[in-house]
Amino acid sequence: MNSGIMKAFSLAIVIVVSVFSQLNAEEAGVSVVSTIRVVKNFPRLPEGMKLSAVSGVEIDVKGNILVFHRGKNPILVFSPQGKFLRSFGDGLYDSTHFLRCDRDGNIWTTDNKNHTVVKLSATGKVLRIFGKRNVPGDDADHFDRPADIAFAENGDFFIADGYGNSRVVKFDQSGKFLLAWGKKGTGPTYWNVPPSTAGQLDEMRRSGTREELEQLLAGYDGMLEAVKAQDPTQSTELAAIEGLKQVTAATSNLVPPVWWWYYHVGFRELWNKRDWHDPSMKREFDDYFNEALEKGWWQGVAMPLEDQPPRVMMHVGDNLLRRARGGKTMFLKHLWPKLKCIFTIDVRMSTTALYSDYVLPAAQQYERPSAMGLAHTLFFTMADKAVEPAGEAKPEWQVFRLLCRKMTERAKARGMTEYQDRRGNVYSLEDLESVWTAGGTMVDEEEMTAQGIEGSSVMGTLPEGTTIETLREKGVVRYKDWGFVPYAQSYATDIKPDETMTPFRRHIERKDSYPTLTRRAQFYIDHDWFLEAGEELPTHKDPPKMGGDYPLALTSGHGRWSIHANNIANKLMLETHRGRPHIVMNHEDAAKRGIADDDQVRVHNDMGMFLVRVKLASSVRPGQVICYNGWDHYQFKDWHGPNDIEGAMVKWLGFAGGYGHLRYWPFMWSPTQVDRATRVEVSRSA
Repeated sequence: MNSGIMKAFSLAIVIVVSVFSQLNAEEAGVSVVSTIRVVKNFPRLPEGMKLSAVSGVEIDVKGNILVFHRGKNPILVFSPQGKFLRSFGDGLYDSTHFLRCDRDGNIWTTDNKNHTVVKLSATGKVLRIFGKRNVPGDDADHFDRPADIAFAENGDFFIADGYGNSRVVKFDQSGKFLLAWGKKGTGPTYWNVPPSTAGQLDEMRRSGTREELEQLLAGYDGMLEAVKAQDPTQSTELAAIEGLKQVTAATSNLVPPVWWWYYHVGFRELWNKRDWHDPSMKREFDDYFNEALEKGWWQGVAMPLEDQPPRVMMHVGDNLLRRARGGKTMFLKHLWPKLKCIFTIDVRMSTTALYSDYVLPAAQQYERPSAMGLAHTLFFTMADKAVEPAGEAKPEWQVFRLLCRKMTERAKARGMTEYQDRRGNVYSLEDLESVWTAGGTMVDEEEMTAQGIEGSSVMGTLPEGTTIETLREKGVVRYKDWGFVPYAQSYATDIKPDETMTPFRRHIERKDSYPTLTRRAQFYIDHDWFLEAGEELPTHKDPPKMGGDYPLALTSGHGRWSIHANNIANKLMLETHRGRPHIVMNHEDAAKRGIADDDQVRVHNDMGMFLVRVKLASSVRPGQVICYNGWDHYQFKDWHGPNDIEGAMVKWLGFAGGYGHLRYWPFMWSPTQVDRATRVEVSRSA
């Protein structure tokens, strides 16, 4: 868990950004909406003008839209309808970062390279410059890479300072320095890289004192209440989800993998096999796929597209070639040739590791301090370090820290100082290790785990006074609350002492709204695509012939003795059953094919084949064969496994959008490959 607690905290707080901007607009008398929609050809740039990487967008007191970008004429002003009005700011900036408008219509900007904050009039006249250009410092007259500005009701203002310092600086309305506070560090007694004082805390692992954290949490609750006030059907759960959806579409790198599969792993051809889809699909698959893109249902998360081929794959926390549908059949054929480098970070030599250019050994859970738990199990557990990592193995955090150091070293050797991501954001390559470790404050797993536990106690998710020392003594503690990230709120129930947890009690007992279009437990979906498919209500349909027209259906599931490949290759675990991969088959189906128990058989379809032993069992229905989950490819003859022949189809309805709750947010409502009932044939193998 260690830093995961605080990362979840930051993810929740980032929702405040969209709410804050919305409240600013409402105070200015500008009409706002609570959902995102795509407006094409907006804004309208004059001929010859180009928009570079945008670092800030703001709405002024007149409702005009200000765009702060890293190009010529860095401040662009547009009418609410998108008409270009004016531009200014040339020569003021080395690296534009953020801009804000105060209640008097003045424009405030930050430059996180030349260390200045500039106050301008609405027409672009420089009124005052705070800080000394290209002179970093940490006193009343200097900043070190300032990030943002916020305003108090009385006209006082705050500057987040920022990427070099770790402080917030307060001035009165005349610009007189009042005070500064904050220092670099982690946990409930430090600031750490505060890029935004206005609520944008996704880069800010900050708690401050207990009182400051409580004020911050109260501010977050207030922002949720503001969202709920716009719509009487909104609950806290709905407001949190809606905020995360909007932020995801605008900023998130957590995107559905379906675009990667379609454009870069060869699934476009597979998913357009009409006879592998349900007969109720009235049009070609690509018709639905393209319509979803054209209508903007996946705006902001439809990436990487065809013109963004992958070049390096960093593989950690997974075993892609074993787990991914289509397996080696698809990935080795279509993706691997595009990649210049493949490296895997793992505790063992998995199938994917065996097909990688480099394998970086990771420490096991018992070789590093950590704490973990899921609130729905009600218990938070200390998983402490028992022994030192074996050989060259290191905790993943340290692996990434060293990779960052080496990337900076190689960038300098090649004369590279920055790079631009697919959204146009520019990042410095000059000290990636410092960025990864938040200026050296997040280096030691012991300390990070301790601060994460203490922070969770302050936030109320763990019992008051819980520390790494008390958790080590007790081993486990019971959760007190869910916290406030949307996923936690979706349990929609209260955690009560000495009671089991039952989800959705708030919906049933308090009549809280469900996070659906109708705010009810909704089964009827009158989306055009669902109506066309006859699935406006839950409907049984026979599985389509994924994999080809074959008589048997291959299914899977977790095995009885092992649910993960990390354990299934363990010698002791192998002694609890037949000790090698097998499929389970009905006696009648086997007899028709002349197959006896423990025969080696060939399981095949249009995707490919794999060789495996067979176990006969009357508990398997006729027409079905089962290969339980977890076997690694190197346990099969010729290193081919069941996922290599899975049809891996995606149902077209998964791309539907523009309808209430049918809208992506991380890990929710995303097209998913089907791995059940792939059509196969089984025959004896010599």
